[in-house]
Amino acid sequence: MSGNYNFGVAKVGAAMEVDNTMTGKLEMSNVVVAVPVGAWKFSANYTWTKVSDLNNALDVFLLRDGTHSGYGLVAEYALSKRSKVVLNYANWNPYVGSASNDTETNILLSHSF
Repeated sequence: MSGNYNFGVAKVGAAMEVDNTMTGKLEMSNVVVAVPVGAWKFSANYTWTKVSDLNNALDVFLLRDGTHSGYGLVAEYALSKRSKVVLNYANWNPYVGSASNDTETNILLSHSF
């Protein structure tokens, strides 16, 4: 299930997915906000995942019941109609019970053909 709305000055979206499997339940949710400012577009997102009702021995060994989450920040600068520079940063908890978060920073040049 997902939806979004354009407020004119910002776009806001949200999505949720629930998977019931033979070995447990996985719920994933995401919210995002994007704001255009001239040739720039700034966006931020927050995502969380909940794992529950694990009943398979291998899944219980590899996964844990609980919630983990992360966020991302993006700044895009339009060089032309088809080219842009993208700067992004992500920070997330890789699995339930993780002692520390993983991070990633990228500078990308994108061109659409």
